[in-house]
Amino acid sequence: MKPKPQQRRDGRSGYKPLLHELLTLYPALAKGAPPWRDGYTNVAFLAHGWYLRCHRSVQAVLRLGDSGYAEEAAPVRRSIIEHVLALRWLAAEGDKILDTIARAHAFDTKSRARAVLAAGWTSIDVEDLEKIVA
Repeated sequence: MKPKPQQRRDGRSGYKPLLHELLTLYPALAKGAPPWRDGYTNVAFLAHGWYLRCHRSVQAVLRLGDSGYAEEAAPVRRSIIEHVLALRWLAAEGDKILDTIARAHAFDTKSRARAVLAAGWTSIDVEDLEKIVA
């Protein structure tokens, strides 16, 4: 007697229920102000923002996949990976990352200011960008 061929299972069927349960944890915790450990108070806003970016991006990837656009979700998946790595760095270093973040933000803002000037745009005030850098 031949064994029956196994039906192909959707790989998402195993993790989706667990994921949906996990996605409710952070919003439930965020209702009250969570205690921040010493050395992490100043990066709490980054942790929150980066985590929510991951959280909402995972939801977007699932919706795109369910709608037949899994391949188009690739940039969103990449963003999730980048933010998860940033969260790991934040968890390991705490407030020490702020100087690096500030320098990167200043570098990026200077680059934008140069691009605005080169393009001759008047809709963006370069002085405002310089205030951000300062």
